[in-house]
Amino acid sequence: MTTLNTQVQASGWDAIRNYFKSFAVLKDNSRAYWGVQVVNVVDCTAYFSMISIASLFLVQNIGLSEVTSGYTITAYGTLVSITLFGAGFITDRLGVRKSLFLAMLILCAIAGHQGGWFVYLASLMLAAGLLGFLGINVHPTRSLMGDVGSQFLGFMVAILAVAAARFDAAEVTFMLVPLLLFGLFFDAAFTLIRRAAMGLNITAAHRTHLYQMAQRTGLGVRQVAAVHWGFVLAHGLLAWAFLRLDPGLKPLVLLPALGLQVIWLAYVRARMMRAGLSWRES
Repeated sequence: MTTLNTQVQASGWDAIRNYFKSFAVLKDNSRAYWGVQVVNVVDCTAYFSMISIASLFLVQNIGLSEVTSGYTITAYGTLVSITLFGAGFITDRLGVRKSLFLAMLILCAIAGHQGGWFVYLASLMLAAGLLGFLGINVHPTRSLMGDVGSQFLGFMVAILAVAAARFDAAEVTFMLVPLLLFGLFFDAAFTLIRRAAMGLNITAAHRTHLYQMAQRTGLGVRQVAAVHWGFVLAHGLLAWAFLRLDPGLKPLVLLPALGLQVIWLAYVRARMMRAGLSWRES
C-alpha cells in the first residue's frame, strides 16, 4: 500500500511539472501576441476595478444600500455581457467608436461647466483612449477593438450616465448620456422591437439595423458614420438646452431627438424600397 501511495504521489507531481513545462511554448510567440495580452490585462483590470468604484458610488453618492448596490452591479454586468456579445464588429466597423468619442467630448464640456469633476475627468480619459484608435480605425479599419473593449466601453458609458444624474437636483438628469447617444439607442431599440414583432429570432445574427440597411442601399460606410456623428452633435446641442430647461419641461427635449430619428428611419426606408430590400433579409 505504501508503494502504491508513493507511485500515485510521484505521478501527481509529474503531471504538475508537465503542466507547467507546457507553458514553454509561449516563448515562441511574437511581440504582437504579448502586446495584445498586455492590453487585455490592463483592460480587464480597469473593467473590474470600475465595478468596485461603481459599487461604492451607488452606496455613497446615490444612496443605495450595499445589498441593492451589489444586485444592481450584478444585474448590469449580466446585461452588458448579454447585450454586447458580438458587438465588437458594430463598434469597430461602422463609426460607433467615433460617435462615442464626440459624445464623450461633449459630456466632458458639460461636466466641466456644471462642476461634475468626476464625470469631467472620466469622460476626458475615455475620449483620450478613443482618440488613440481613430487614426487606425477610419474605414477601411486596421484595428479592431473587439467584444472585450466594447463591453468595457459600454460599462464606462453606463457609469457616466449614473454619475451625470448628480449634475443638478432634477431627477430626470439621468437622461443626459442617453440623449447624447440617442441615435444608437433608437437604432438598437427599433431593430429589436421590429424583429420581435415580425416573429424573427432576436438573438440571431442579421444585417438589418438601420445603419446596415443604409449601407446596403448604397451609402458608403463613411457617409453612414458621418450621419451618426451629426446625430451626436445635434443631440449635444439638445443636451445644453436640456440643462437650462425647467424640470417639468426637460423630458420634452427628447421629442426633437426622436423626430430626427424618425426622419432618418423614413429616409432609409425610402432607399430600401427603391433598392428592393426587405426588413426580413439578413
